[in-house]
Amino acid sequence: LSIATWNLGSYFLFVVDNHDEALFWARFLQFGCIFGVVAFFHLALIIAGFKVGGWIWWLYGLEVALAVTNFTPLFIRDVRYLGNSGWYAIAGPAFHVFNVPFMLMFGSIFVILRRYKALDRNKRRQLVPMLWAQALLSVFGANDVLPIVGIEKYPFTNIQVYPWGSL
Repeated sequence: LSIATWNLGSYFLFVVDNHDEALFWARFLQFGCIFGVVAFFHLALIIAGFKVGGWIWWLYGLEVALAVTNFTPLFIRDVRYLGNSGWYAIAGPAFHVFNVPFMLMFGSIFVILRRYKALDRNKRRQLVPMLWAQALLSVFGANDVLPIVGIEKYPFTNIQVYPWGSL
């Protein structure tokens, strides 16, 4: 559901032609991102066979608080049009708080790799697709955050950032 929300919002950020619709879809897209990071981390813990304690609900609580701010300029302050890259959100102060739980995307990879080494060959094969998916989602998702935090061109180049995470 989180990936579908992210992708639907991303699609509309390419096709809408006015500011107000773009702002709606930029905020819509962020709901998928906000809830997706903790959901993927939780899923990685379950799949890897780690015991999930009550602390996970504190992470979900933080995500709910961030989702509430997504309705306001605290999370997404505005949007801007970047030509071929479509519309992009402009981060508000709460978006920078979101960057902390966003690191759980990479934590999910660590969790899976830790369990991967301890499993037999057949069980390892079951984790490979999850590991690849999580790695690609993490790297491309981090790429998609760049214009939101004000980086419109890849460092040391004149190449405009393109939202590869939606692939």
